[in-house]
Amino acid sequence: MKIIRKKLRSDRGSSMVLALFLMLVALMVSHTILAAAATAGQNVVQQRESQQAYLTVSSAAETFRDSVLSFNGDNSFRRVVSTRYKDASMEEVLTTQTAYTTLSGPFSKEVESGLQHLMDFGTAYTKTCTIQVEGYEDVSMEMTLDKDPDFSEGKYVLTAVFSNAVPGKPIPEAPCRMKVTIRGNTDSVKDEAGQDENNVWTRQTVTWAFTTAKLERADTAKEGAGS
Repeated sequence: MKIIRKKLRSDRGSSMVLALFLMLVALMVSHTILAAAATAGQNVVQQRESQQAYLTVSSAAETFRDSVLSFNGDNSFRRVVSTRYKDASMEEVLTTQTAYTTLSGPFSKEVESGLQHLMDFGTAYTKTCTIQVEGYEDVSMEMTLDKDPDFSEGKYVLTAVFSNAVPGKPIPEAPCRMKVTIRGNTDSVKDEAGQDENNVWTRQTVTWAFTTAKLERADTAKEGAGS
C-alpha cells in the first residue's frame, strides 16, 4: 500500500500510467456491477409480467369453464321443434317451427351460437374473439364446438384455448396458453303431442347438458385440473 501511495505522489510518468490503469479497472468493475443490477431488475420485471399474464389467462379459462358448466338445469340450452301434420297418419307435414332457449352468464352468446350452428348444420363451429377487462392484459379465445369423435351420436366436445397472444399485438416468444375441454351430451324427448280441430301436432325438445371439464396448459398439455 505504501508503495502504491508513493507511486501516486511521484511526478514520474509511470505513476500517471498506474493511476489511469487503476481508474480503468474501477470503471470496469462499476460497469459490471451496474450491468448485473440492470439485468437482475429486468429479469424481475419479466417474471412479474409473465406471472401476471399467466394469472390473467388462467382466470379467463377458469371463468369460461365454470360458466359453461352452469349451463345446465334451468339454464340449459334447448332446441324445441314443433311439427304440424295434416292428419293422424303423420305422413304429410304442414309446418315446422324451431325455437331456441337463451343462456345467461359469461360466454353465453358464444356458446349459444355454437350449439345452434351444430344442431342446424351438423358441422363444427369455430369462434375467435378478444376478451378485454379494464386494468388487465387482453386475452384471446379460440373456441371450437364439434361432435365428439370418441363417442356415439348425441355426444359433443367444446374446446377453448386462451392466450395472451392477441391479434394485432406483438406475440411474445412464449405466450401463456390455457386449454379448456368440456364434454357433454344431448337428451331428445318428444314431450308433447296432440290433436286439435285442424290437425295433429308434436313437439320435440333436445336439451344440451355439459358434464365433464378439464383445464390444462396448452403448451405442455401436462399440468391440468379436472372438475
